[in-house]
Amino acid sequence: MNKKITDSKHRIIELLNIYNITQSEFCKKTGIQKSALSNYLNGDRSPRQDQLGKIADAFGIDPAWLMGYDVPLYRDNSKEKKQNIELDDTEYLIIEHYRASDLGTQNAVLKLLDIEKKVADILDA
Repeated sequence: MNKKITDSKHRIIELLNIYNITQSEFCKKTGIQKSALSNYLNGDRSPRQDQLGKIADAFGIDPAWLMGYDVPLYRDNSKEKKQNIELDDTEYLIIEHYRASDLGTQNAVLKLLDIEKKVADILDA
């Protein structure tokens, strides 16, 4: 049985960062009301099963991941599932360190990568 390692609040925050979207964009994509999302992010409420389903369907992710269980993010049949990529030893090490980090550190890494991409886009323009 898979172990619960976090909660829906933190997984929703992680989704916002992974997809680099605003809360408004999240609500449009999922059909969830802004007030409900606010309650989830404040930790006042957890999403009901039907809301978890809406989020999971909108992003093609596993609902169990969204609930905080230690399962892969993407469903096996997801169109957005990442293809197998060959990684070198350094890339594996980076991924291992990232996964072992707390959520705050992971978010900082995602923001750093986003900033680096934006700078590269500016330099390429």
